[in-house]
This record gives sequence, C-alpha cells and structure tokens, in this order.
Amino acid sequence: MFDFFIEIRNKENSTLLNKEIFSSEKLCNQINCFRRKIEGENIKALALSKDEQFPSILDTDKYTVFIYGYCFTRLDSKETEKKRLYADDILNIYNTEAKNITSVIKGSYSILIYDKKQNSLEVFTDELNLRSLYYAHVDDKLIISSSLSAFSKYSAEHFSSVNIKSVVEYALFDFVLTDETFVSNVKSIPNASCLCYVNNNVTIDHYWDIFSAFEDAKPSLNNKESFIQVEQLLKSNLALYLSDPEW
Repeated sequence: MFDFFIEIRNKENSTLLNKEIFSSEKLCNQINCFRRKIEGENIKALALSKDEQFPSILDTDKYTVFIYGYCFTRLDSKETEKKRLYADDILNIYNTEAKNITSVIKGSYSILIYDKKQNSLEVFTDELNLRSLYYAHVDDKLIISSSLSAFSKYSAEHFSSVNIKSVVEYALFDFVLTDETFVSNVKSIPNASCLCYVNNNVTIDHYWDIFSAFEDAKPSLNNKESFIQVEQLLKSNLALYLSDPEW
C-alpha cells in the first residue's frame, strides 16, 4: 500500500471520496496499480497498492486494520518465526498486546487499527517516523492520509490555505519545528507515538524517545564485539527484507 486516505466521522456528515484525491493516481494509470475502497457506518477509506490482494489491509466485522510501510517481528519477541507482518498478523498481535504492540514489532511503519463498534481509532508510528502520516480533526471528523496534497482535494474549504509559519520555519531551519505542516489545519503524527481517537477526541502519547534510550547506558562490548554484533544485525535484517515476495 503506497497511498491511502481515511475519513472517520462522528455524525452523518460524510464527504465523497473520489479516486482523483491522490496525486499518485496518474501514476497508477501507467503502472500495475490496484485500488480498494472501504465504506462502513462511520468510516470511508480509499487505498492504492501494487498488490491486488491488499495484504496490508484487513477488514473484519469488528476491526479495520491498515499498515503503511513494513513490519517485522523483533528478534526478542514471543513469535518463533521471524517474518514480515501483514494486517492479519498485526491484528492477532494487537489482540494480545494492545498498546504494547510496538514493543514486539519493528520496521518502518504506521499502523492504523479502527474499532467499528466503538468508532475509535489507534495509530502507531515507528521510532523514526519513516512512514509519515498526516491528520486533521474538523467538523466532527478525523481525517488521516499518507498524502498531504490529498487534503486540499478532499476539501478546499478547510485545507486550501498555506501555513506560512511552517513555510518560514522550513526556510530557516530546513525542517518544521512543530507537528504542523505546510497546509493549514493539517498536522503530522509524531514519531514513536500512539494517536487515539475516542468520542470525537484526539490524544497523542509517546512510547519512546531517543534521549531516554541512552540514559544510564554503559559500554559492555569492545570494538570487535560491537562490530560483529552490528554485522549480524544487518545480515538478519537484510535477510528479512529479501525473503519478502515483493523483493
């Protein structure tokens, strides 16, 4: 899945999601690309993928799961088989681990788990936020997408103006200082975070930061031992990626 757009509403005020919402849609007409649309009582979603089966999306009676990016089992996880994880795997782990799911998986990912009965959503991002997601909370609706440009195509009324503050910050520092984006009313979901949408309220909690990772850290390996361990880690991670059918 390389692009998706999700609308979760708290009232009957849905907006039509048309297929031209993605800037990558034109590319889809030139390559082997597939589209999937999901519609429920309180959710609408549109996704693009190179895989016709959409293994990164799972839609059950209770949950809808999206994976944007790549997930793998950690070497120290309870899972005996080290492999790439798809949407059905993620749901199984979530049913056991709940919000602790980020401690047993690794990769470059953003995971979205929507509870149909509760009309609630949880979004988990990896430690480095390599798969950025954008969101907006307007008119009793939560909108999340992998495409920033899709917001203005979704609603020019809310997302057509430029966020001058973010543009100036980027011009001065080569990055934006906050979670705001170049589009007004649209924010980015931070790294190592869990965004929760419940009862039309949005909260964001952080489960990791780079500074705490180095607290009380003491060297326990010499240079040679460190090099060997890094080499083994690189080889095992590379083997996981190369074992995937998409590669």
